[in-house]
Amino acid sequence: AIDAYTLVTTLQERTSIAEDAVKMYQESACIFDRRIEELLLTNTTLEKRVIRTELEIDELNSKCRHQQEQLDKTITPSWVVKKDDIVLTDVELGRGGWGVVKAAKYCGLDVADRKS
Repeated sequence: AIDAYTLVTTLQERTSIAEDAVKMYQESACIFDRRIEELLLTNTTLEKRVIRTELEIDELNSKCRHQQEQLDKTITPSWVVKKDDIVLTDVELGRGGWGVVKAAKYCGLDVADRKS
């Protein structure tokens, strides 16, 4: 048989242990909530950085396209012949859906010139 004093003492000890467990749980929950808030803030910060980086990439791509277009305008391919280097004649060699082909001279050679 358990006497009343032992029963009360045991209940008090168990109550104290339960109260300590509740305090620990509350502290852990509080720490957990703070950590979640920190992670959400970090996530928001990272999302903003990603958006800024994507905008910078878009801007750099746009600049790159513009510079490539400018470069393309300044470079003349080796197969492009200057108009002044061709001596045109009135001799028509053919006519079709792509234009009129006439005899011409390029660097002393007989060539054909097509006009659309």
